Amino acid sequence: AGDLAVNGADLTSTAATFNLLNSGVTALNIGGAATTVALGAGTGTTTLSNNLTVNLIDANSDALDIQQGTDNYININTTDLSENISFGNTSVNPTYSFLGTGASTFNGTVVANSNTAASITVNPYGTGTGETGQIRFLELAAGGSNYSGFKAPDALTSDIIYTLPDTDGSLDYVLTWQTNGQLQWKEVSAIGGAGDITQVGDVNSGPAFEGTAGNELYFEGSGSDNFEVLLTSANPSQDETITLPANSGTILLLQPSVVQPATGTQSLVFLNESGASSPNLLQLQVGGNDTFVVDNSGNVAANGGSLTTSATTGNLFNTNATTLNIGGAATIVSLGASSGTTTVNNSATITGDLAVNGADITTTLVGTASLFNTNATTLNVGGAATTVSLGASTGTTTVNNALTSTGTLTANGTLTANGIANIGDGGDAITLSGTTITLTATGATNDITANLVDNNADALDIQQGSNNYINVSTLDGTENISLGNAVTNPSFSFLGSGNATFGNNIAVNGGTISTTASSANIFNTNATTLNIGGAATTVSIAAGSGTTTVNNDLVATGDLAVNGGDITTTQSTTNLFNTNSTTLNFAGAATTLNIGASTGTTTVNNALTVTGTLTASNAFQANGNSVFNPSSTNDVTIVTDADSNLIVTGLTSATGTLVCIDNATNVITKCAGNAISLQAAYDGGNTITTTDGRNISFTLANTATDSNFTIQSAAGSTG
Repeated sequence: AGDLAVNGADLTSTAATFNLLNSGVTALNIGGAATTVALGAGTGTTTLSNNLTVNLIDANSDALDIQQGTDNYININTTDLSENISFGNTSVNPTYSFLGTGASTFNGTVVANSNTAASITVNPYGTGTGETGQIRFLELAAGGSNYSGFKAPDALTSDIIYTLPDTDGSLDYVLTWQTNGQLQWKEVSAIGGAGDITQVGDVNSGPAFEGTAGNELYFEGSGSDNFEVLLTSANPSQDETITLPANSGTILLLQPSVVQPATGTQSLVFLNESGASSPNLLQLQVGGNDTFVVDNSGNVAANGGSLTTSATTGNLFNTNATTLNIGGAATIVSLGASSGTTTVNNSATITGDLAVNGADITTTLVGTASLFNTNATTLNVGGAATTVSLGASTGTTTVNNALTSTGTLTANGTLTANGIANIGDGGDAITLSGTTITLTATGATNDITANLVDNNADALDIQQGSNNYINVSTLDGTENISLGNAVTNPSFSFLGSGNATFGNNIAVNGGTISTTASSANIFNTNATTLNIGGAATTVSIAAGSGTTTVNNDLVATGDLAVNGGDITTTQSTTNLFNTNSTTLNFAGAATTLNIGASTGTTTVNNALTVTGTLTASNAFQANGNSVFNPSSTNDVTIVTDADSNLIVTGLTSATGTLVCIDNATNVITKCAGNAISLQAAYDGGNTITTTDGRNISFTLANTATDSNFTIQSAAGSTG
């Protein structure tokens, strides 16, 4: 019912599987004073089934190490003023992946210390046009959310690296490209195009414009004001020549900013080709491709794709033409709006395909309608349809020959396949959805077999939504069958009275193995060695009340703490630390210590040292040497009362100094010389009585200064 302390540092087990505090315990504290806690072996998987909170120690260069061997993969340094989180190491040089579409935000400075030239790589985010990755620099939040950035073109013929200038530029300098991608700041005049037009030549003998900025020419209108006409040129990729016509008139502008009205009696545009059929009378292009062409025969080619009118009724070739060819090269012809009726007044023969985008082909006939009932030996229906409905909700739809479904086949009613039914071609996902799905093998030798794909993390998933209930992984070397998930946390039931046999270890990561039975047996047969809590620093066995019985010897390789207060035995003789221990520390924090019963004898077989006060309520017997050696100014005091005596027996005779008791302090000391004078003897009693054969002798020795024997009586004394 108390605590179990293993102070030997190790709680080990020889079993391959060990369960510790797997039921009942909702809070498990491990290593509360440990500076280093190791969980799991160097290989395998250590699983935490719920949240993990790690409270790191301040000012520690290795507050957290996630490593393989001595190679760190994640290191957290909490050393003051140099706090750091390090990823990876220089031994195995792992790569780093931030998966998913979530943004990665770094609030501090990001420094890339790379061992290759490609310190930072921005990959395309797609495969479409313009979907190369960007580096963006946002404006201040007060200005909005706009940004400026850089990105690579969609295609490159070779790698291009731009090296920034090694010096700062001056005012109005421009950034130029040099050999090998070196960028330099240069003055505009140094690269051409700087300065004003310095020369207007004679057009008969020289250029009309001279200088590097002669690509802009301004014309003042009929009135002198602040509005001019600018004549300029786009940047050509080659030398171009524009020839002005030898005729008077107004030159039309493409994309004019204002309406250009027709003036005079002439057409706004008048072209008269008097030559052969080539060139065309009118030819308009966009991006080098013809968009609108009128040839010299009057034929019109409208390559823009549309011929429109603003009128509500438009007639196209409604007279004269008895044969009308429309869309002779078209693979798709669309007639009529998405609503309304398009009428063909005579028979329509379609030598190609017929696309009905209105979604319905109907008939007013009642009874039987035939669709492709002759000639067609192959009939494709709904080739792009995700849902195909055949027949009414009642009745029977009959397929007279074999039916192959290469996509999804949905049977909302009863689907009967009396032959062999092959579903899927090995490359498709197959979904069976219903209130009850039953697969039945009809014979004793017929099996239902699911052949899984090798080396697949999700070879089989039985799930609700994205939550797995059964998952089979066939990844080579880490094959696994997982039951349940960490979202819905389902319970697991093995029903019936049959045994559940596991051929290898069982790891219970949830922390608890429990039972509803009042009596449960764990490893009660066969196992002769049982290891429990091999990695646990705290092990709790049994409830807070009752009795826990260990039927054989109990060996604690560490310390044993009994917090219940009593260690008892039913034996008449008990040995406690009777072998091996040469130093025994007992009751180190006890202020009161009782050893032995109130009767009998308590024996200390060797020297006894008492550093505090020793109280012997009964007889105190020391059979060996007894040394009382007080330290510093401490005393040795023997206290007796009115009817108690200090008795010392068996003393031997010896010469030496007499012992005296100080009447004032009761301190026992060596007697001083005046304590044994004749006066002191007289004070003890004024009569000296001799015994047989013992004389009283006073000898005055012959010394340099002779001593005298003087008897002096007081005045008036007699005797």
